[in-house]
Amino acid sequence: MSEIGPEEFTTRLRDAMAARDLPLDRIQAHLAAAGVPVSSATLSYWRSGRSRPWRRQSFEAVTQLERILGVAPGHLTDVLPETRRAEWNPLSVLPQREITESIVADLTTDLTRRWRRIAVEDLLFIDDQRHEVRQRTRMTVEALVDDAVGWPVVVYADDDAEAGGLRAVSGCVIGDVVAVSGTSIQVAEVFTPRPLQRGERTVIEYEVDFGDTHAEAYRVGRSLPGPVALLSLGVRFAGELPAAPGVRATAPGGTQLSMGAPALIGRELRSVTLDAPLGVYELEWTWSPAEGSSQV
Repeated sequence: MSEIGPEEFTTRLRDAMAARDLPLDRIQAHLAAAGVPVSSATLSYWRSGRSRPWRRQSFEAVTQLERILGVAPGHLTDVLPETRRAEWNPLSVLPQREITESIVADLTTDLTRRWRRIAVEDLLFIDDQRHEVRQRTRMTVEALVDDAVGWPVVVYADDDAEAGGLRAVSGCVIGDVVAVSGTSIQVAEVFTPRPLQRGERTVIEYEVDFGDTHAEAYRVGRSLPGPVALLSLGVRFAGELPAAPGVRATAPGGTQLSMGAPALIGRELRSVTLDAPLGVYELEWTWSPAEGSSQV
């Protein structure tokens, strides 16, 4: 397949702008309302070919441009080089914990301008072999701008678990799912069934199945790209119950955050945090030694 030259983006953008016949200041206003502000000067440079989009937020803006200018999805983004797209993606070079914290920092601006997450509730299911089976997430969100429709979701599993089988349970649709090579991490698009207008709220629920796993599960984690009124991390155990549960939470800069104390009620271990700020939150536990094993 022949390589698309850099002038193709400029040509397509210029033609789409001419066909839509919108002045730059109107396009700029539409982009700002969508949560991806771009200056008139930058738009002018893109149209003339003096510069091209390369930052993460710029790619978000081009996606919105396709909607604003009435062209098909991918008409503009598909001619942007993949090498440029990779520049904002930290997933392929960082270990899992650093990936999580980096994603929190990287996604904050984009997500918090479009959506307010009011409540996030995660429930991890553990089988009688101490292996994680699936995780269900329930999220209450509010649109901060008109025509808000979706956001990226980062799913990762510990050790040999496979972060796969993402499916919608209610109130949402799963879009593209991209596996990060060499890791148990996937980045998925989650959409509401229709665009939400500013002030509208909804509840979505989705699950990820982890497939066949062999390592013992010992934690469930959640990265928050912005504050939420309620964060609930829970684990449901099909077999033996855990020992020594604990929690830890850190802001992107490493500052320790407070988190709700873990409570084991019946077969569920849960930590509930109110007014949780941006950060990485983890509910952890240990297992009692297997019968017949020895401690050194």
